[in-house]
Amino acid sequence: IEYIYDNPDIDRRGTNIVADGKLFLHYFNLLRKHKPSVVLTYTAKPNVYCGLAAYFLKIPVIANVTGFGSVLKKSGFIQSIVMQLFKFSYRRAKCVMFQNDTNMKLAVENKMVKGDVKLIPGSGVNTEKLELQEYPNGGNGIDGEKVVFNYVGRILEDKGVEDYIAAAKIIKKKYPLTEFNMLGFIEETEDHYNED
Repeated sequence: IEYIYDNPDIDRRGTNIVADGKLFLHYFNLLRKHKPSVVLTYTAKPNVYCGLAAYFLKIPVIANVTGFGSVLKKSGFIQSIVMQLFKFSYRRAKCVMFQNDTNMKLAVENKMVKGDVKLIPGSGVNTEKLELQEYPNGGNGIDGEKVVFNYVGRILEDKGVEDYIAAAKIIKKKYPLTEFNMLGFIEETEDHYNED
């Protein structure tokens, strides 16, 4: 079995037509060279551009949709174009897998999918398997032990970082022995976060 690692230059949040066109051509040439039996795509731009390249080369596609979050927050014109790209790509996939029920319902209601649709266990916490635990003893800022909260992920507005920071400020004021950490990298956007 031959394993090939390919690391294309992807601007995940960009809307540059030239850059996205280059990405499509990269996928097209890669698939034409290696002729895979099936393509599994993951996340927005690979789903669209690799999915379209595979369609034109008559290679079956399985798409995994991790979410529509940032797309739904864009302005009307850009959102419309991106949603049409999703629709064009997903309707040509053999199967589209969704990691949450909300995105799957949105796609089905807007006729973005045509083939097989699956809801898979993906994003979030399984609250049936991981039950709510009792609050730890202490952590009350007076005589207890420190309670630590960790956010792990990309640091951007779409992930709820502003809500996390706002909650941290409220809780820290009431319970000084709590600690809040953010573990991840800051995306190059107009959003800026400070430490206070």
